[in-house]
Amino acid sequence: MLLLPFKLNILRWDGVLVKILMLGFLLIFILFPSSFVLIFLFKHSREVVGFFSESSRIFLVTEALVFSLKIALTVASVDLVFGLPFAWLLAKERLPASRLLENITSLPLALPTSALGFSAAVFWTFSKIPLSAFWFLVLVHLSFTFPFVVGILTPALKRGTGSLEQAATILGAPKLTVIRTIVLPQIKLELTTAVFFSFARSLSETGATIVALTVFGLSQATAPVLISQFSNGGEGQISYNERLLLAALISGVLILISLTLFSIVQLLVGKRSLPVFSKLVSFEAGMDSVLLKRVKNFFLFGFLVFIILIPPFFILNQVLKVQTLNIRLLMTYLFNSLLIAFSTILINLIIGTPMAYFLAHTNSRKLKRLMNFLVDIPLVVPTVALGFSLALYWRGQTLISSDLPLVILAHLTFTYPYAVRTLCDAFTGLSQEFIDAARSFGASPIMVLRSVVLPLLSPSFATAAVLVVARSLGETGATMAVSSEVITAPVYIVDLVNEYQIRQAGIASALLITLSFGVFALLRRSAFARR
Repeated sequence: MLLLPFKLNILRWDGVLVKILMLGFLLIFILFPSSFVLIFLFKHSREVVGFFSESSRIFLVTEALVFSLKIALTVASVDLVFGLPFAWLLAKERLPASRLLENITSLPLALPTSALGFSAAVFWTFSKIPLSAFWFLVLVHLSFTFPFVVGILTPALKRGTGSLEQAATILGAPKLTVIRTIVLPQIKLELTTAVFFSFARSLSETGATIVALTVFGLSQATAPVLISQFSNGGEGQISYNERLLLAALISGVLILISLTLFSIVQLLVGKRSLPVFSKLVSFEAGMDSVLLKRVKNFFLFGFLVFIILIPPFFILNQVLKVQTLNIRLLMTYLFNSLLIAFSTILINLIIGTPMAYFLAHTNSRKLKRLMNFLVDIPLVVPTVALGFSLALYWRGQTLISSDLPLVILAHLTFTYPYAVRTLCDAFTGLSQEFIDAARSFGASPIMVLRSVVLPLLSPSFATAAVLVVARSLGETGATMAVSSEVITAPVYIVDLVNEYQIRQAGIASALLITLSFGVFALLRRSAFARR
């Protein structure tokens, strides 16, 4: 009988055994496979060095990397220029139906990026605007990064800045000066996070880029596209081992770039303040006029409608022409996507909940900061590079013999941070009063968990499910990098485009957008209904 309390203690969420299991899962299933490509490159360093003796291959890799970095930097800059003022409108200006507008802005997040990229590519082709490959891809990437930036900045601005903002306004400071000197320093963490993740999301995109380049008739490739080509048998003049090493090299460089930038952001964000630039005050006072405000709003809403909202949904007119598509085949691939997504949700909730509880309740700031950094790593690693690294790692093991579990593990890796972050916030905001009251009435720990904790946290579990489903259903690059046998709906669209079955790809994209949005809407409604 004396052993029973000890057993119960180690099985608690904050017990020793649970901590060992969740840390082991994070290291073995998330972090180590994600970075295994770096170990692979170290083992084959002699062969990698041999590639640098051929200038054509160096040019191929560096051109793709520079092209990808230029696109990602431009996308992040445009997102900041338009996303910050638009988030301000949603949070501060008390617009009519602002909640509806906020929901409309987030619609592209529910769409698979390959379908979104195809629709946007068709829209910009239809517009007859002369665009270079660079600006064409920037416009396509903006469709799925802008809502992400607005979604991060709007809640941060809604928090307010307390009496400082009000005092500065009463004293007659121009609104732009108040925003620059008071509001922005208060939200610099969210501001930096939004810009960085916009950059990382653009840098890692594969499916939307492949279909957009094919529809637009361009042969120029980004770094993720090259990884996909090399890992799936492209470039027939190059041997299999050389393709593998080239894909590993590009993946390793992308991972190192992302981790380096992420580490720099984490180190500097808490130590640097925004410059004041007092000479700008007179200029900002002149900019604070009703006319300029209306002009600004006109351009913001124009950007939202014509750059963000119309391109992703432009292809929906193809839904009426479904007779030319093999619907049964599309439904099979959509079932694969849903099976992977819901398997990922289940594992995330089981494994992510103890980690979220730990992060919310640990008293060690250094440990919490380290664990937050480790959990967030999959968010910044380009998913195609992550998928390629996972494929290298798990194919060398004897535990997994089929490709479907590999794809589920890949999706689990890059969705794990979404589940942990959402549940961690829920545990942090969970009122202890209800739990203490239940315990004071003699409720057992199991009853407290079933009757108090789970009902209070159910909206957050539903929200985590929404985020995981949206991210999993839309992923293309990681799936293609892990397996050429498991075909999901987004991968099917890429295959149709690569086979130049443009009409069929358009219909498949339209149906996938409709069905994915329906699943997203049902899950999101469930999340809000539980609040």
